[in-house]
This record gives sequence, C-alpha cells and structure tokens, in this order.
Amino acid sequence: MAVRVRDVMTTEVVTVTPETSFKAIASLLERHRVNQLPVVDDEHRVVGVVSEADLLTKVEWQGRGRPGRLARWMLEDELGKAEGKLASQVMTRDVETTGPEATVNHAAQLLMFSQVKALPVVDKDGRLVGIVSRTDILQGFLRTDESIRREVIDDLLRDALAVEPEAVAVFVEGGTVILTGEVESRGLHDIITTLVNAVTGVISVDNRIEYRRGEISPTPPRDPVGNLA
Repeated sequence: MAVRVRDVMTTEVVTVTPETSFKAIASLLERHRVNQLPVVDDEHRVVGVVSEADLLTKVEWQGRGRPGRLARWMLEDELGKAEGKLASQVMTRDVETTGPEATVNHAAQLLMFSQVKALPVVDKDGRLVGIVSRTDILQGFLRTDESIRREVIDDLLRDALAVEPEAVAVFVEGGTVILTGEVESRGLHDIITTLVNAVTGVISVDNRIEYRRGEISPTPPRDPVGNLA
C-alpha cells in the first residue's frame, strides 16, 4: 500500500493568526525550531504562511533610505513586508498545500517544484490538519524491505497490472528491488520498471524480467530494383 501524507505528517502544528505580531512570530519560530508557520483564520483555514525569509525582508531594508517612486512600484510586495507589523502584512499568500490522502511521492514533487521546506496539509474544506516537511518525506526510505516487497507484489503487480504471482519474483535488498521472471511484452516490462521506481522507499530497480515479444515494428524490406542501381 502506497505511503500517504497522513502516515508521515506532523499533526501538532504551531500556527499564527493574521493579527499575530511580527515579534511574536519571530519568537515562535525560534522557540519551536521551525522555519515557517501556517497562518489560519477563525475557522482554521490556511490563509498564508509566514517564514523566516518573510521576516528577514524587514532586516534587509533596515537602515536604507526611502526608495523612489519607481522602486516602490517595482518592489511593492517586498517593501510591504519590510514595513509590516502583523502576520497578515508579512505572510506569503500564495501557498502550496497538499491533502492527507496524497502520496508522499506527490508531496515530494510539490516540495521540489515550490522550493519550500514544508507543506501545510489541509482537508477538503481547506482546514489545516497537519504539516509535512522534507524530513517527513524522507521517512519513506526507512521502510522495511518486506513492506516494499509486499506493496510491489500485492498493489502493483497483482492489483494494478494483473500479473500472475508466479510470473514475476520480487526480492528487495536495502531498498533495491530485484525482479525476475517473464512477461508477455517489452511494453509491460518497461511499465513495471517505471511503477516500481515510484514506490515509496525504493532506492533503485534491477529489472531482470524477460519478455516474449518486443513490440518492435519490423523494418520494411528494401526495394530489390532499387538495390540494382
């Protein structure tokens, strides 16, 4: 069974409201040793995230002279954060989130694409139920070899691809999946490799499965008349 975000996320999340002060945010970040805090409204819906980077904008602009009109127009968001006193004024509003039923593979893709260190986890109504970090995602690689083997055999080969259990043997050593046996086509052989690679905790795939037909289009015969030219 694929590892879900709910299996690895942190459920006790430190949050702030839009009215939380700049100083209180800085204190919470330092006290709890985190680099960002979800900002939630009265119904616990995520309305933003405030991070160390957001607060550092104020430090960056301290001591600088007042920028000109053009600079203020071009740097409106940054200067707004630099002058902000509350979470609502310094937070990042465009927040990438994930759901508890999402796979950790999907969450890892969001983390890499968004270039953030953690994602708020929300339910179908947008209410915060947890947070998942890069460290949480890496817990998937602590799975036992046997749990990986059972997922490959039961969920992937048998249920998803309808491959008979006796057709393919699965061995897992230190996260490396070794596959032997025989399947009908090269296409199925390649699909198995791709899907096994996507299983949480898999380090690499050594696919030794043979296939009975290659699904390669035959090369058309040469024109014998043309060969005489």
